[in-house]
Amino acid sequence: MRRSLFRVVGVWLLLAAGASLSRPPAEFWRSFRPTEPTADDATLSQVLMCRRQPGTLVVDTRQARYFAEGRIPGAVNMSISELNAVVTNRPSAISKARGLLLYGSGSASEIEAAREIVVRAGLGEKTVIFGGGWREWVECGLPIEKDQE
Repeated sequence: MRRSLFRVVGVWLLLAAGASLSRPPAEFWRSFRPTEPTADDATLSQVLMCRRQPGTLVVDTRQARYFAEGRIPGAVNMSISELNAVVTNRPSAISKARGLLLYGSGSASEIEAAREIVVRAGLGEKTVIFGGGWREWVECGLPIEKDQE
């Protein structure tokens, strides 16, 4: 009885996860959005799903030297000040992305600064912020990219 319950729950979870991955990208992004346009905090599993969505721009907000030492594969580097300059002076550069995934070192002040910038620019609706940041990514043993030495 207990095993069959676990099987049913397991199959249900797999089907639910598969259903969210098979949705079109815009529908996927709305699936965990609040009604107000604020940038959501993402769990590690949500970050992994967001990275698979076509048109997602992954932005590492750490300093360039840390970015060169290692980053989430496919990420681009924009410090908080660069992110602010891009959304202020060239908003089309970011608004073309279907989704925006921001992460940094994992510091709360860095995350809040990034959140304020994207919400002020009107990009909060399509932005998720990985609060655990680089630190959590590495602790979980996930793949990384490094600059060639």
